[in-house]
Amino acid sequence: MQKLYTSKEAEHLDKEQESLENYWTNIWDQQALINDIKHTILNRDEFKFIDPFLQRLVPNAKILDGGCGMGEWTLYYTQQGFDVIGLDTSQKTLDRLTEKFPTVPFRHGDIRKTDFADNHFDAILSWGVFEHFEPGLSPCLQEAYRILKPGGLLCFTVPYQNLRHTLRVLSSKSRSRLTIQVELPHKDYLFYSWRFTQHELKEECWFNGFKMHTIQPIHQYTGIKRILQKDLGIKNTSTLYKPAIKILKFILPDFYTSHMLLGIGFKT
Repeated sequence: MQKLYTSKEAEHLDKEQESLENYWTNIWDQQALINDIKHTILNRDEFKFIDPFLQRLVPNAKILDGGCGMGEWTLYYTQQGFDVIGLDTSQKTLDRLTEKFPTVPFRHGDIRKTDFADNHFDAILSWGVFEHFEPGLSPCLQEAYRILKPGGLLCFTVPYQNLRHTLRVLSSKSRSRLTIQVELPHKDYLFYSWRFTQHELKEECWFNGFKMHTIQPIHQYTGIKRILQKDLGIKNTSTLYKPAIKILKFILPDFYTSHMLLGIGFKT
């Protein structure tokens, strides 16, 4: 399990929640609200794995989209007939979504401590959220356990400590760099996220009461782009870039290149 840091922005905010809200607001502010919801969702790696599970839920099943961001998953599964709530820490983003989609419920809140009742949801979706809290995954998993119904479905992603990352840590040159970045952050750095192996993620989920059905490496394309740009120095403007992506996707296994882990589990 790797602990990752990022450079502080010009205006450092000491309160974690305020920092997170501003961080994600800045990211979402740079993106337009998505119009072609169906096309966006159907082309996501997560969709092909989770949709068969969601389609087995009862009609009007209650789903929480935890850390909904631009709201595409909330909107898509609302259109599919589910009772979905989008939860996010960025109030400004939620205001934009509510203005455009006034009939869809979006709510401001912290995924670690919500005001939902116990045993309320049939399923929870959360993409790239749980890893961004320095105390680890347990607060998110414990709250998910509380608000899910018995047997409820949890689908989430976290960054993957794939073979490429592991080999970089083992190399002396990378170890020297990571010692500064991971073990000894200084005043110019803030905690950013955790990164997990498949075994570590399974253990975290088991410890917090979830029986995992699937822990699947996904987003191989993103991982390959990072190999090209960071390891091989091939920019996306190069004529070699697109052919190299196809070649690497064919010859490299997903446990070497995939950027994220998808977990699918059930409340025991």
